[in-house]
Amino acid sequence: MVDCPVCLTKKEDEDKLIATIKTEDGMVVVPKEHVAILEQTPDEVVGAMFAKANIVLLQMFEKGLQGANLILNNGVTAGQTLPHVALQLVERSENDGLFPLWQPKQLPEDAMNQIQEKMTEAIQAVDSGPVEEKPKVESKPKSKDEEKKENAFMRRVFRRVP
Repeated sequence: MVDCPVCLTKKEDEDKLIATIKTEDGMVVVPKEHVAILEQTPDEVVGAMFAKANIVLLQMFEKGLQGANLILNNGVTAGQTLPHVALQLVERSENDGLFPLWQPKQLPEDAMNQIQEKMTEAIQAVDSGPVEEKPKVESKPKSKDEEKKENAFMRRVFRRVP
C-alpha cells in the first residue's frame, strides 16, 4: 500500500514472508506484504510472525531481558494505529511501570452472559463447518546433533517459564 508507513520502511530481513523493525522499546514483527488486519493475514504468515518473535525473544533473553509482552492490536477499536498488521515485542524489566496498560473494568453479570453466548455460538459455527484436511508432511529422522540442539533449545525455553 502506497500510504502505509510499514510498507515504506526498508526491510532487509532474509525471510520472504516477514520482517522485523527495531523500535525504542523493543521490536515489531510485520508481514512483508501489505495486510491491514489479522483476519486478512495468511496462516503461514501468522505462523512465521510468531516463530520469528520466539527466535528474537530467545536472543533477547540470552542477553539479559527479564520479560516481554507480545501485543497485536487488531483494529482501530483495539488500539491499532498503523494500517498494517504488527506484532509488537515490548521489552520488560522489573518495576518498569508499564502495567497496567489498560484499567480492567467489571462487567455486569448479564453483559458477561451475553458475551459468553455470542462466543459459544461463534465457536459452534466454526466447529460445525467443513473440516479442511491438510496434507501430511513426512519428516526425516533427526540426527544426534539435531536432537542435541533441539534439547538445548528446549532447556533454554523452559528456564524462563513462570
